[in-house]
Amino acid sequence: MNELYLQSLNSLNMEILEVDKIELEDWWSENGICSPYTRIYIPTRGTGYIRIGVNIITLTPGYVYVIPAGVTFSYWREDGFEKIYYHISLRRTGGYDFLENTKDIFVFSLDDSIKEIFNCFPIDSVSKVTKTKTILFSIVNRCFEECGDLDIDKYSDRICEAIAYITKHLHSGLNVEKLADELYISPAKLRKIFKDEMGISIGKYIDDAVLVAAEKDVRLDTMPIHEISEKYKFCDQFYFSRCFTKKFGISPRQYRKIHNINRKD
Repeated sequence: MNELYLQSLNSLNMEILEVDKIELEDWWSENGICSPYTRIYIPTRGTGYIRIGVNIITLTPGYVYVIPAGVTFSYWREDGFEKIYYHISLRRTGGYDFLENTKDIFVFSLDDSIKEIFNCFPIDSVSKVTKTKTILFSIVNRCFEECGDLDIDKYSDRICEAIAYITKHLHSGLNVEKLADELYISPAKLRKIFKDEMGISIGKYIDDAVLVAAEKDVRLDTMPIHEISEKYKFCDQFYFSRCFTKKFGISPRQYRKIHNINRKD
């Protein structure tokens, strides 16, 4: 068995976080939101809009729109706007989404192969599940082809150990000194090899990982906001809310409200 091939094949997993086919109402309007997951929009009727920076993209039937994780954007719609949407996570070994930092938005024509996804509703059988995932992977693959194929993550054992420890002991008080002590390495050396291999500082990686984990708890409404703040050891709920808003564009309460409305519809 070729372990390298196996690792490569298992390096890209898709988790579907939300999916629905809905007519959007007045609540579908938000400014400066940012998500740690990738969004796929397939309009079926009417017109919606996305603003990224100074650019406004019109959402119309006949096209597929992919908004990568980490993009800050605003959205709104005209009366009668309907769409199918998928929120997906494409986590790489280091924890970030594969499409993060690729492009602001991908737009594709809705060809016959993608139109097959309409026949997958309601998603009530194994064949519809596999068909849906096959089509979503084909959309993701088009994104990779457009932005240039991405290399499979290959990290040293020491960095893999660091990532594993961070994941297991995820809280805002975790710092490089504590991590270096656990890994029997100097803080200076850990900072250097982490930045060299990951491309970001270890402090930013920890901060991002904590907030992405907290985002999931906020989105899924698993516990009160103050308990999420305590779970990840923020000094208080106000500071947690400030960090969350800086990362995702809106407060935890607003973020939870949006996703609760989505689930009700």
